[in-house]
Amino acid sequence: MSGVDGAPPRQRVSLTEAQRDAADRGLFVRVDLPAPARLGDGTRAASLLVARVGGAMRAFANVCRHQAVPLDARAEEELTGAMADDGRHLVCLSHGALYRPDDGMCVSGPCLGERLVAIPIDDRDGALEVTLPAGPLVK
Repeated sequence: MSGVDGAPPRQRVSLTEAQRDAADRGLFVRVDLPAPARLGDGTRAASLLVARVGGAMRAFANVCRHQAVPLDARAEEELTGAMADDGRHLVCLSHGALYRPDDGMCVSGPCLGERLVAIPIDDRDGALEVTLPAGPLVK
């Protein structure tokens, strides 16, 4: 899917009231994309992880940097399954990698020093617009 005039494609995603409440409290919630997106490294993301961090909405592709699996693939808690027990980090439930919520940097685990793919996000009237990546990933 490509955007207008070669611009990166945009998709509109909505949060439920429960998701919005959790995200506004800084807890990352899973948001399914209307259509899967191909990331610059060839992996595919079917969902995003979204939360308010430092007053602004942040979004990351829900794909671990160690292996291309969703961070919350084994989550028992559907709403905020990608949050670590400390409540401060994102966690890959398959590999135990911990990621900082402000920049997606892996601070512990098999992909130490790598970053989750950040997805530009705009919060407009309760709906979120995300700009999907185009081109290679920046490490």
